Amino acid sequence: MLQRIQTIYLLLASICVFLMYAFSFAKIDVVTSEYIFSFKGLEVDGKNIVDIPFAIIIGLLAVYTLATIFLFKNRPAQLKMGRLNYLLHLVLVVTLFFSADAAMEKLPNGSAAIISYGVGFYLPVAAIAFLFLANRAIKADEKLVKSLERLR
Repeated sequence: MLQRIQTIYLLLASICVFLMYAFSFAKIDVVTSEYIFSFKGLEVDGKNIVDIPFAIIIGLLAVYTLATIFLFKNRPAQLKMGRLNYLLHLVLVVTLFFSADAAMEKLPNGSAAIISYGVGFYLPVAAIAFLFLANRAIKADEKLVKSLERLR
């Protein structure tokens, strides 16, 4: 059923991932200029310097999270997809962190750069929290169904 609480959690996780398109991941301040690290890559004054295909990865993760919602009839499969989704989001957070660090090193005067992480960097962390809550609710539903089957 689509009216379960895990559906709301999965929808919120998907919205968090979609919002990554609207916010930058990090802002890197170098003595001479300011660089923005977003889903398009590293850009200065609206021009991309380093292209990183985060747009495709983020889109696939958002669609995968939405697809997990529609497996409500098969809770064990939904739980497996939720665990994989959880892992993929963790990989995304680690990749974002290391990509921002690597992009900072490619800049001129990179050693003097100061990086400040933006809202877009923390959105997948919020999505991970929602995925955790969704998986917990799916487990509770599965446990309830199994207990009711024993009573029959």
